[in-house]
Order: sequence, then structure tokens, then C-alpha cells
Amino acid sequence: MLASAALLALSGGGCAGHRDPALAVVNWFEPLDGGRDHVSPYFANLYALSLVRHGLGAGEVRGYVAWYLDHLNYPDRHGLTGTIDDMDVRPGGRLERTGSYDSVDGYAGTFLLLLDEWEQSGGDRALLEANRARIQDVAWLLLRLQDPDGLVRALPDANARYLMDNCEAYAGLLAYDALSRRLGWDTGPRHRIAAEDVREAVLGRLTDGPGRRFHWADAGGVPHRSDWDVFYPDALAQLFPILYGVVDARSELAQHLWQEFEQRYDPRAGQPVSAVQRAIIDLTRERVTP
Repeated sequence: MLASAALLALSGGGCAGHRDPALAVVNWFEPLDGGRDHVSPYFANLYALSLVRHGLGAGEVRGYVAWYLDHLNYPDRHGLTGTIDDMDVRPGGRLERTGSYDSVDGYAGTFLLLLDEWEQSGGDRALLEANRARIQDVAWLLLRLQDPDGLVRALPDANARYLMDNCEAYAGLLAYDALSRRLGWDTGPRHRIAAEDVREAVLGRLTDGPGRRFHWADAGGVPHRSDWDVFYPDALAQLFPILYGVVDARSELAQHLWQEFEQRYDPRAGQPVSAVQRAIIDLTRERVTP
């Protein structure tokens, strides 16, 4: 997922009064004065990405990158290093680990995307160099959770492989490969190869050829077929292969998926969607529209 200018407009911008770096980023998009009690680093990654893409909140983004790296688990309850927990918001704006997370692959993939785009936009290379081992641990998670068939599991103790997450993992692996080569880190081609394996698996195992759409998940080799009449996750998931480059946005398949989705769920026609979901739709529209 990624956020867009439309989401920034909804937010009102700004982060005054929220000193915690994660809360400072979230507050650009979801004002915290209403008493928010939970923060997901996954969504914070997307918000920080949007700030980077629109040249906003440079100080907040740097603070958030440092915060994220400082809050990685070493190890977590599964013995994994490089994961990060969701956070509860305590009185005074203090964040406290929940001891759990919604996924590993989605969090890792979007954070690696953030690092890649942030560095390209002039982000602090010294901070990245100082945290090279931690960043490599985040990238390693995607390799660790990749099954022999190429798909990546969302969690180490479950067999569910989601379309959305695998598209994020694909983009995150490529982002880490590009970032590490620019910084001169000798990581070899393994992340690039793993990304291509993800792409081939998505196109081979998660594509419903006759229906010309993607399965929204695969669990233990059993596909979960998508229903266009179900907005989330079924229909919204169809945008992720386009948004993250698994399929060419100019391809006939991408155009078909977009047109089918837009006819049913275009928020400009009054369809109710959340701010983040609208951002995904808007960004996909930008990719498929000449």
C-alpha cells in the first residue's frame, strides 16, 4: 500500500504536540486528538512513504526511520529478528509494545520501500549505514518466510500467503536490492532472485485465469478465490499487482482489472472507503491512466 496527495489533503497535515516519532508521522493523516489508542507500524510506513513522495515532513520521516529501527525485535516470540510489534498508545502519548503484529511480510516490505525512496530523496545515509545489520535483518525476513513455491507467508506460524502481502514483498525485495547496491553493500543477487520467484508465483499460483483476476490468498495450497462483489479483501487486492509492478500497468490484464474495479468501487462516485483505501485507488489510477 501507498498513500497519496488525496490522503494528505484529508489529514490537514502537521504533527504539533506529538513528540513520539511514530505518532508524529501518523498524525499527518489520522489526527490523534480524538484519542487514538493503537498504532500499526505498517500504516505508519505507508504514511511516511507518502510524506517522502510529496516532499513533506523530512524531520518526522527521519525520526520515524530511526524509531522503527530502534524498535525491532531481537528476537520476537517466534525467535525472529527484525520484526516489529504494533503499539498501544498510553496516557501522555507513550507507546507500548503489544507483543504482536498483523504480519511480518507486509511490515518488512513496506519499510524497505520507505528506506529506498527516502534514501533516493536525500535521506540520511549515515543513519542507514549505522543500521546496516538491522536493515539486512528486515530484508532477511522476506527470504525466511518464502516457501519453496515462491510465495511468502504473512506469519511464521501460519500457512496463509496473501496477494496484497506478496506484492509488497516483491516490491520490498527489489527496493532492498537497489538500496544495497547504491550503498555498496555486498548482498549479491539473492534478493533480486527471490523477488522474481515471488512474481512468478503470484502470476502462476494466485491467478484465476478463467476469471481474469487474482486469488486474494492461498492457504496450504488451497486458493481463496476473489469475488468482485466483496470489496475487502477480494476486490481491493486486485489493485496490488498493478500498484507494486507485479504486472505492467499498461498490460491488457491490468487495464481489465482496473476497469472492473473502477466500475464498482470508484470513490469519486460516492463509494465509501477509508482514507488509506482511497489512496491505494488513487495511486493505481495514476499508474493505469496514460
